[in-house]
Amino acid sequence: MPEPPPGPTGPPPRPTGRTRETPRRPVEIEVAGGRWALDTVTDDAGELQVRAELTSRPANPATARSLWSTAKPTLAELEEELGWAIPHRAQNILTHHPPSRPAAAFAGPPSPPADVVRDPVYRPGRTSATRCAGYPPTTYGRLLHLEARTRRWQHGPVQVDIYRTDVDDDPGVVYRVSDTTSDPTPTVVFSGIMTDIPGAPPLTSDAVIRYVLLGCLARNLKPAGLTSSQRMFVLEQGDHITDAAPYRHQHPYPHGTRVAVHDVDPARTATGTVLALTTGNDGPAYLWRPDLADLPGHPWYHHPTWTARTPIHQVTHTLANPDTHTGPDAPPLLATGALVATVDDPRFAVGTVLRAFDDDEDLPSYEIQPHDGALPPLRLRLDDITPLRGSTWPSIDALLEARATAGLPPQPGEILTTPYETARVLDTPTGPAVTFPLPALRPPSLALDITNQTPTTVPEALTRPTSPHSRGPTAKLPTLRQGGDTIHIDDPIHGHLEVPTRAFQTAMRHPQHILTELLARRSWLPTTPDQPAFITAALTALHAPNDLAALAATATGPPTAHLPADPTDPNPAAQPPHVLPGTPPPPPDGSPTFDPGP
Repeated sequence: MPEPPPGPTGPPPRPTGRTRETPRRPVEIEVAGGRWALDTVTDDAGELQVRAELTSRPANPATARSLWSTAKPTLAELEEELGWAIPHRAQNILTHHPPSRPAAAFAGPPSPPADVVRDPVYRPGRTSATRCAGYPPTTYGRLLHLEARTRRWQHGPVQVDIYRTDVDDDPGVVYRVSDTTSDPTPTVVFSGIMTDIPGAPPLTSDAVIRYVLLGCLARNLKPAGLTSSQRMFVLEQGDHITDAAPYRHQHPYPHGTRVAVHDVDPARTATGTVLALTTGNDGPAYLWRPDLADLPGHPWYHHPTWTARTPIHQVTHTLANPDTHTGPDAPPLLATGALVATVDDPRFAVGTVLRAFDDDEDLPSYEIQPHDGALPPLRLRLDDITPLRGSTWPSIDALLEARATAGLPPQPGEILTTPYETARVLDTPTGPAVTFPLPALRPPSLALDITNQTPTTVPEALTRPTSPHSRGPTAKLPTLRQGGDTIHIDDPIHGHLEVPTRAFQTAMRHPQHILTELLARRSWLPTTPDQPAFITAALTALHAPNDLAALAATATGPPTAHLPADPTDPNPAAQPPHVLPGTPPPPPDGSPTFDPGP
C-alpha cells in the first residue's frame, strides 16, 4: 500500500550534526512507560520495513533497554499494530528516510503486542514530547493538531477520519478508523489509503465515509483477513458501522435519525435530529431539533422540547456530525460559552471560553475556565486550543446581557462576536466601552433562521439527548473521588471535572436549589433538572467561585450540611468512611459511584 507523499516542501532537511534535541532515530515519542523510536529498516530480503521500538528512558540515552519492537511493510499497518496514530509529519519523514540498519529479530523478554500498545502508560498523549529529525521538538498533540483533516464521522465509539493525498498524481484518501472508548487517545483499528473511489465524490461527502467503512469490512474476504482486534471491533460495533449504509435509512425516518434540512434554496441546509413524525393539511412532516439549538446563546437552548416542523420532502438522512458552529460558516472567533480543548497544555484539557481578546500583536487569545484542572481562568492563544463547540448568541446585546447577569463585565481588548454582529471593547477614560456592533459578513444559516417560526413542542420523553442522570438499569452514573486537595468527578454530561476540595465542601453545605440559581445566572452552562447534588456543587465551585464565596460570607453562624433525612440511621457518623464531610449519601437507585481515591 503506498504511503502519503511528502508535503509541498518535500522531505525535511537532514541535520548536519547531533545536538541534545536531535533524536537518535528519525522519530521519537516519549510516553510514561518509556520512549517509542520509529525508523526505517530492511528485512533479510532487502525489503523496506517501518519499525517501532519501545525502549526504557534512562537519564543516559545510550543505556536505554529495548522493551518491545515490531516492523511492518507500510505505515498504515504499523498504525494498526500500535493502535495509535503516527502523525503525518512523522510519516513523511519516515517515508523519505533511508534505512538505518537491517531489521533484527527482537531477543528481549516476550511481551504480547496487546500488553504494550493497549496499556495507557505506553500510549502517546497530547503532551507527549516528540522529536522529528529536521524539526524543533514539539508534542504529539501539536503534530496531530496540524494535520489537515477534511472530514470526521463519529457514531457511538466509531470514529472515521479522512485526509486528502495524491498517489501518482491521482487524488486519494488517507483514512483512520478508531475506537474512541479509550479516549482521550482513540485506538486506531483500521488505517490505509484508498484511490479510485467510484464517482470521485468530494472528500467531505457521506459517500467517502461509506466507501471507507465498506473497504474495511471487505478485508475479511482477503487472504490476510482481519486481525483479532479488528474482528472484535467489528463484532462489538457492527450496528454503528452498518448504520452508515444508505439502505438503513428510508422515509419515514425513526426517532433519532440524523438529517439535513433545506428550505427553498437547497444550498442553505442545516443539520439536526428527528424527534417525531406528524401529519397535517400539507402532508407528512418531521419534527426535528436543529443542532444549533443545543448551543449556548441560542433562543431554544433552554427549551429542549422545542422543535422545528419541516415537510418530509425537504429532509434527507445524513452522516454529518452535529453542527457545533465552529466551521467555516461560524464567526472568526469564539464567544462566551464556547467549549474548547487545549492542544498540549499540561495543566488542563477542556475548558469554557469566558472572553476573546484581540489585544495581542501576534494572535488573538481566549480567557478560559478550565474544567479538569482546579485552576482559575487562564489566557491561551488561538493556536493553543481546538474548538469543540461554539455558541450562537442572537445579538451583541443578548451576549452582554447574559454576561452581566453572570457578573462577567467587558474588558478592554475584547472582541465580541455573534453569527449576526461583531463589536470591540475599548479602553476609555470612563471605563470599558463597547463599540457599535457591525453586521456579520456571512448570512445566518437556516438553522438560525428557524427561530423566526413558532416552535412545536414534543413530549419530554422524545427530547435528545436523554439525560444520563435519569435512573434506570442503563443509566450512566457519575463518579467522585478525592485526591489530595482536589475533587475528581467523571460525569457523562460534563466530562471530567476537577475542583478544589475546600470549595467543593463549601458548596455542598448549601441547598441544591440555591446553587442551581447561581448556575442559572450563567446561561451558557448546560444543566439537567435531575443531576445529583454533588454535580451541582462541583459546577458551582468551578464556574461561580465568587458567588459561592459571597454566599458563604453572608451566611449567619456555622454552615450546616444539608444531608437527606434517613429515619433508619440519622447519625452522620454512621456514613461510610470514604464519603466526604457534608456529602449526602447516594440514594439506593441510580446512585453515583464513590471512590475514596489513592
